[in-house]
Amino acid sequence: MELVTESNEVHQYDRVHLCSGSLPVLDPYPLNELTHDYSEDDRIVAIRTGLTAIDVLKYLLQERENESVYTFSRHNFFNTVGTADYSSLKMTHITMDNVKATMDSNEKILYFDALDKLIQKGFNHLNIHFEDFYNIPLQTGTAGLGES
Repeated sequence: MELVTESNEVHQYDRVHLCSGSLPVLDPYPLNELTHDYSEDDRIVAIRTGLTAIDVLKYLLQERENESVYTFSRHNFFNTVGTADYSSLKMTHITMDNVKATMDSNEKILYFDALDKLIQKGFNHLNIHFEDFYNIPLQTGTAGLGES
């Protein structure tokens, strides 16, 4: 496969994996079936950067020990999964009672701005800095993965 960028830069790959969408829990295409014949110095690309692509990349880099594996997507963001355990946090502002009260004061309509204020109050109460939390997965390349 040959990929030509907007700046007319040409990249050639020997093997391409199109990672489109979420796979079901019982994956009908397990990663160990990616062991078709190719050499460790072949240039391999995974198209997209979702969780399926991350699984394919990890497999190729860790299990197959490929020299290099490339990936790209429209935005070049990798999905990240938070590692903190937030299950013990007590929600004090984002509650059904507060949402209903907000809607009652706005003719049964929940406006985004009102919901956003509840979310911000809840984050402030829990000492969560939303900008820091939000910016982690929005770093391009692998920086977001490393940060999370």
